[in-house]
Amino acid sequence: MRSPASSVDRAGRPFDLPSLARALTAASEHALVWKGAGSLDSAGDLDCAVTRRAWQAVEDAFRAWAAEAGMAATIVCTHAVGVQVLVGCGGGAGTDLLQVDLVDAKLVHGVPVWTADDLHGVAVVEGGVRRLPAGAEGVARVLAHRRDVHDPRAWAMGGVAGHA
Repeated sequence: MRSPASSVDRAGRPFDLPSLARALTAASEHALVWKGAGSLDSAGDLDCAVTRRAWQAVEDAFRAWAAEAGMAATIVCTHAVGVQVLVGCGGGAGTDLLQVDLVDAKLVHGVPVWTADDLHGVAVVEGGVRRLPAGAEGVARVLAHRRDVHDPRAWAMGGVAGHA
């Protein structure tokens, strides 16, 4: 389960997500931050669109970044179809976890709604971070999750359960 606190170390300081995003961008031209790149300085997880062929390079960059950040362990999960989940924990992370999702194919009800290759064509690089511009991020969010809390249609229909 995700929470905004998952990317805050035990001293209450957020993990350096901008430096992580730059490291992952540098690791592969096929990696980009698809959600939330405009607010990387806030606590949260990192959501990336990465082609499957680039997963290993991005995983290696994540492991190197986590070691440099003082994390004691990294974990790789491939339990979700089309997604590799990277987790950093222990050491400098205290009792918190840092989660990075590498999405090759975003599935909704078993149907791919976009792939990392689809998003790559509209990505921009700013400050060393490959990301989606706001409009493209909005479209990717709506396609990825019809009940996304940032979807204005959900708010117009009375909000999203659990979010005010």
